[in-house]
Amino acid sequence: MMNRVTLVALAALVGGQATLTATTSYSFGTPPSPISLGSEGYVAGVWTEDFTGGNPGTTQQIDCVVGLTITAQICGAPGPGTSVNINLPNAPGNQGILPTGTTNYLVVDGDNRYGAPVSTSMTGLIVGATYQVTFYQASTEETGNNQADNDNWDVFVIPGTTGAEYICPTCATPVDPGGILPAYTSTVINNPGGPTSTNWEKEQFTFKATQTSEILEFVTYAVTAVAGGTVEPPFLTLTGVTTDLVAPEPGTWVLTVLGAGLVFAGSRLRRLPSTASKRGKRG
Repeated sequence: MMNRVTLVALAALVGGQATLTATTSYSFGTPPSPISLGSEGYVAGVWTEDFTGGNPGTTQQIDCVVGLTITAQICGAPGPGTSVNINLPNAPGNQGILPTGTTNYLVVDGDNRYGAPVSTSMTGLIVGATYQVTFYQASTEETGNNQADNDNWDVFVIPGTTGAEYICPTCATPVDPGGILPAYTSTVINNPGGPTSTNWEKEQFTFKATQTSEILEFVTYAVTAVAGGTVEPPFLTLTGVTTDLVAPEPGTWVLTVLGAGLVFAGSRLRRLPSTASKRGKRG
């Protein structure tokens, strides 16, 4: 009977942990591709563009979802303003490293007058637990431009809020209403210009949840590789965003250890002969 109880207890613990460690994917949806978030209510899948309407003097916003191999009219036709005419020199390479089933990606203009951050809500988090965020990045630029750029994503994890913030570290007057530092700064992509697109790269970082619901926000950080130069828009790309529970809260580990101890104790008791059986052998 002891064995049955301990095995059931351990099965419950292992089963619960398996559920907690399931991967959560944050999709850009499967809309007609390509599209501009600015033309689609600023939403694509579970992602929201965090600055609607564009900066003063602009007629387009280049936060667009595009198929993996599409290079023409990357914001759709029609797109906002003149964005219908935006093309890429080629699609980002090394697509074989992307998660199975990946069909599209987000492209954001690194020029802060046209691009904007995007965010999604992470819900059902366990306070105190550690999570790993995985995503894939590349860099490209508009056909016709020929400038070397250094590009990366600043990734923010914002607790205690139901909405994201407009963050712009490269604006003439940097904008960060919450004063929160990035949880992660991705590897800088050195786009040599040409124009050309770089290969997809895998990025990962971890964070500890402080709330059961937190905002995951991606902000472009793009600067020209030539001192004093201007940014002829580099485009940063993003896809395959997932989270995984890598370390549960301390209480879960305690339960797991206790469960393993119960199993050991139960198996130990089963192997020890009873007093009655010992006496029987003597007689």
